[in-house]
Amino acid sequence: MQTKKEPLDVNEFITKGIIKQLEKGIIPWKHSFTKNGIPQNLITRKFYRGINVWLLSSLNYPSNQFLSLKQLKDIGASPKKNETAHATVFWKWINMEDKESGQTAQIPFLRILNVFNIRQCEGIPEDKLLNKDEKDELIPNLESEAIVETMPLKPELRHKGKLAMYHPCEDYINIPAMKSYDKRENYYSDLFHYIVHSTGHPKRLNRKELLIMEPFVSDAYSVEELVAEMGASYLKFFVGFPMGDSTTNSTYIDGWLAKIKHDKRVVIYAGNLAQKAVDFILNVKFEVPVQAVSAESGVPEDELV
Repeated sequence: MQTKKEPLDVNEFITKGIIKQLEKGIIPWKHSFTKNGIPQNLITRKFYRGINVWLLSSLNYPSNQFLSLKQLKDIGASPKKNETAHATVFWKWINMEDKESGQTAQIPFLRILNVFNIRQCEGIPEDKLLNKDEKDELIPNLESEAIVETMPLKPELRHKGKLAMYHPCEDYINIPAMKSYDKRENYYSDLFHYIVHSTGHPKRLNRKELLIMEPFVSDAYSVEELVAEMGASYLKFFVGFPMGDSTTNSTYIDGWLAKIKHDKRVVIYAGNLAQKAVDFILNVKFEVPVQAVSAESGVPEDELV
């Protein structure tokens, strides 16, 4: 008798992949993708978002352009022999209707979507590939000062003493003066970290992890720190700053391994929060669509590209 196949736990599946990278000494959210571009879908030209940025950029392909098997077939192309697809997380809000009660609840829908890098494929028509000029147009070109100055509802910035911090109750960032840093990018690296924290304030994104965290010990603190690190890495890319070495600091890696093994949801969840924080800072409007589905219907495959 054939047993019913258990549904895939997306959080667990992705987290296992992140754990493998950390155990190899690779920190995905500190991985630089400056030279290879932000991971994007070759067909839709849309950039991947949230945790997908780090899942794909840490693969170290010369060009971060990907597409699904369905998209490959649609353009008459195919994966090369023995190539293995890479997992990304597709998610959207769905209105799930319970047929018995008639009630509708909005829940996040998660699903694994496998994609191939263009280097893994053959037969892609030349007119589908991005040329150099198109790539250059798609790479953000922002100034670090402009990011700080144009942020909506930006917090007060102070330069007193040597302590770098964000004070959520009084809504200000304190950071040592730029002359205290050996490099300009190190100053902005710290500043971006605390600017991302500040997006959690009630008058901005009202992120509960910022408001309830107990420093260094709580689960909320772990989530909030990961949000700040991922968000700061996004911003550093947008201004062309180096990420630093993503394969060092064993104590740091051991700490995150413990946290991630404790909570399989933290990586995907923090990645989405970090993306929302960056969208707010850059004043980018992006909404994940809501689709009405029944408990049996699921989401069409066409929606997953």
